[in-house]
Amino acid sequence: MKFINLKNPLFSLGLIWFVPSIAFVLSPSYSPSTFPIWFSILFTFLLSIYNRKVLIFGLPFISLLSPLAGPNNFLPFLPSEIYILIIFIVGFFYKVFTKDTNLVLFKGDAYLLIIFGLVLLSFFSSLEIFSLSKSLLSWIMIATIFMLSRFLLKSDQDVRVALGSIVFSSFFVCLIIFTSYFSGINLSDFLLKSGEKTILTLGEDTSYIRGTYFYSNIGYILGSAALIAFLMTIYVKSFFLKPLLVIVFLMNLLAIIILVEKTALAGLFISLILLIPLYLMKNFKSFFSLLFFCVMAIIIFNLINFLMGSLFLDFQIAGLEQRLCVIGSATNVLLDNPLRIIFGYGPDATNILNTSDIRNSMINCVNAREYAIDSGVMTFLFEYGLLFILVFYIFFFHSLIRIISYLKNRKDKQDILFCIFSAIIFINICMLTDVLGTSKVMWLVAVIFSLIGIALQQKESQFNK
Repeated sequence: MKFINLKNPLFSLGLIWFVPSIAFVLSPSYSPSTFPIWFSILFTFLLSIYNRKVLIFGLPFISLLSPLAGPNNFLPFLPSEIYILIIFIVGFFYKVFTKDTNLVLFKGDAYLLIIFGLVLLSFFSSLEIFSLSKSLLSWIMIATIFMLSRFLLKSDQDVRVALGSIVFSSFFVCLIIFTSYFSGINLSDFLLKSGEKTILTLGEDTSYIRGTYFYSNIGYILGSAALIAFLMTIYVKSFFLKPLLVIVFLMNLLAIIILVEKTALAGLFISLILLIPLYLMKNFKSFFSLLFFCVMAIIIFNLINFLMGSLFLDFQIAGLEQRLCVIGSATNVLLDNPLRIIFGYGPDATNILNTSDIRNSMINCVNAREYAIDSGVMTFLFEYGLLFILVFYIFFFHSLIRIISYLKNRKDKQDILFCIFSAIIFINICMLTDVLGTSKVMWLVAVIFSLIGIALQQKESQFNK
């Protein structure tokens, strides 16, 4: 499995985005210089002149790391948002003036088109056009990323590099999480005004201190990257890459622990359990490789117990009861408003609107209001309606069935399909208790969705023949 070498853009992207990451590691603060971020974005654009696919390969780095420029950013948008906006404008005029309206659609893409249509329907039926306009813009960005992936990525190697970009961008994310954790910097407050920021301190005066990141749902990416890195170690043959991937896997696992992402840990465990029989079905001779990783998992489990105590971490599940109460409150609100069950309250309504229905949907077991409906599934149902959820899960099950079917009939592309399969399973599990929303994390989930059709399209045509 070749996904990185001197001619591969991942090598150059890694060097480019090493600059802002190491700058923060060496000098962590709430007001880092914006120069390293803009430097990296500029060179990513320059690299895309020689290889247009870099526009997608560089997206994980840009979307996850650009908030480092946030506090001192001289523009009202994050660098990542400006990056996508430029791509959208250039792509729009390119399509208009070249009259190129071709869009490659694969099996299952019709569901995604219906999902986007339901988003528009939810937006206009919300009657909050002005308030939710920014959320609609976020969905346009997500659609832009999906279409850009389809226009640029064509081969299996492109899919491998795209997956590799998610893995190695997570390496820099982990460095920032570790640095902020031990420096007492709360990345959740990073973009706030100076007087609103908090300093975290490790010590005996706290029951536990959890790590933070710019995006509260970063567990979606860390867990997906951990699974992809884990599977890459099985298929990659390079003596240099195997230990590097193991390090990235362990770093992602440690970051999930520090962030106290209980759902992500459970998702990792369940995804691997579901993956083992599928893997053994095609690779029975590799049983001893899996046995090795099982032994490694036992060692990691003991390390987790040690870290939980030494880093003041708390993995109690009492919060699950509160989340279930919030889900119950949101369900009651929907039942009192039957029309909203079909169309929802609008994109990101739970984050933006402050109506009585929104407030009542977040009441927990002690009649206090939470900040969100801590469930991706319930949030999507509340914001976009029942039809959206049904089509969303039809797409997921359709994709999983296709992947399993092709793995049963062929031996090629196993590395790609196992990575995508595990990521889909993991995302679905996390959606049970973690919000997905339309943040930059969703951008990368959209990339993973786009890779499904690209990875299966050639294989599918061969199988049909």
